[in-house]
Amino acid sequence: QIQVGFDAEHDRLLLRVNTSEKAELRFWLTRRIVKRLWPLLLGSLRSNEDVVTQPTPERREAVLAFRHEGALSKSDFTQRFSEERACTPLGEEPILATRARLDRAGTQHRLALHPTKGQGVTLTFEEPVMHSFCELVRRAVRAADWDLELPDLNAPPPTALGSAH
Repeated sequence: QIQVGFDAEHDRLLLRVNTSEKAELRFWLTRRIVKRLWPLLLGSLRSNEDVVTQPTPERREAVLAFRHEGALSKSDFTQRFSEERACTPLGEEPILATRARLDRAGTQHRLALHPTKGQGVTLTFEEPVMHSFCELVRRAVRAADWDLELPDLNAPPPTALGSAH
């Protein structure tokens, strides 16, 4: 279970992840880290074989939008985040993520978040969960009013501007 929300007091996004072992991991995401992370997230989604094999950029974006819409249609954004947890292995206070790395192995996306010093974590998301995570980040950034343009992956790709005939 994943939750991304804006915390106005800290002017940061709070990422909370519940693992299958009922451990909760908490990270602060600053505007700076989100701005750097977003292109990595999009790049990881765009590296899907169904997307990269398309012959034109327009077709690649259309397939990405189709896959994104399909993944989101199976996600439940109304379910409350479970407060039941066995432990918080990284501590009660969220870790300030200052470094992030993202790679992909097949359908799995591995997002590593680390503080400046100390222990970080690598989260592994299957493709549909990665789409949901991107949507949660996009919504939280919109709520934060950080003046960051994170595109809606469901939106049709922008058309090229041409001259009038």
